[in-house]
Amino acid sequence: MKKLLLVLALLFFACSAFCSEIASINLKTIDNTLQDYVLSMEKYADLKKEMSEAEGETEQLMKKMKTEEGKISFDLKDTSKGLKKYKMKKQLQDIMKRELVILMTELNLKFKLIYNSSEQDAIIYSEAKIIDITQDVYQEIVKRLKSKK
Repeated sequence: MKKLLLVLALLFFACSAFCSEIASINLKTIDNTLQDYVLSMEKYADLKKEMSEAEGETEQLMKKMKTEEGKISFDLKDTSKGLKKYKMKKQLQDIMKRELVILMTELNLKFKLIYNSSEQDAIIYSEAKIIDITQDVYQEIVKRLKSKK
């Protein structure tokens, strides 16, 4: 009986220790796939349409800026059109991070800290073991994208 209690206590300690570890995810590795996943969601259909329109406006602006001699002409009035794409990209990045957190919650990943390992010098030292969950999350996103098609 004492051995059983000891084994159960050790299992409980091991499980709680696992749940408190640090995980890393390389967002650059899964960026395009995560973007496709987010934009495939019905609730972001308007965002997908706006992103497409902003991309088109930016392309038109770039064509307008180039002259026949290969020099660039720039009109300050057109800057707001060009900035729309970058504002939309920032908004999409924020939504992607939010959806990533929801996805990790659905996958029942319980970590005290998850950091973006694609950023330089994200963590210099950690006493705790750091687990890379990039592949696990990537595979789940791909699986969900395939199920939507």
